[in-house]
Amino acid sequence: GIRTATGIVMGTPAYMAPEQAKGGKASPATDQYALGVLLFEMLTGTRPFVAEEPLAMLRKHIEDEIPSFGTCRKNTPPALEAAVRRALQKDPALRFPGVAELAAEVARVEADAGTDWRRFARRTTSSSRTMAARPTAANPVVRTSGPMPLPAVTAPMAGAGGARLAALAV
Repeated sequence: GIRTATGIVMGTPAYMAPEQAKGGKASPATDQYALGVLLFEMLTGTRPFVAEEPLAMLRKHIEDEIPSFGTCRKNTPPALEAAVRRALQKDPALRFPGVAELAAEVARVEADAGTDWRRFARRTTSSSRTMAARPTAANPVVRTSGPMPLPAVTAPMAGAGGARLAALAV
């Protein structure tokens, strides 16, 4: 098996929750934070925090404020931005109780707007993605010419009574 030394943080820096970046264990709350980063990226075309080096990226997750969607995407419904921002809270206690609640809030926003929220998924080009971050081994830039597809998240989610999160699936 893989052996790690005490104090070694394992994970992808671009998606790590602050508590995980500080050496804490992975949990449903850290998974929700990573999903929040993914949703932020899908809706704005950039990650909330960008840095050249892994340690600098982790520091941003711990210390920096969550950027406003307005700097990247002005037409996102405020309630959708609020849901993503809640999933990205530094304090896990301020996030949704579980990803099922995050999915329910996104579904509520969609119903209130009377539209398919996935239309807000950002179309990106290699030039717009490259302006957001230069690719590095720690922070690779994925280029796409169409809308970024939503992942089908079907793994059981702890803290949600074993319910499957299907609301975010395409």
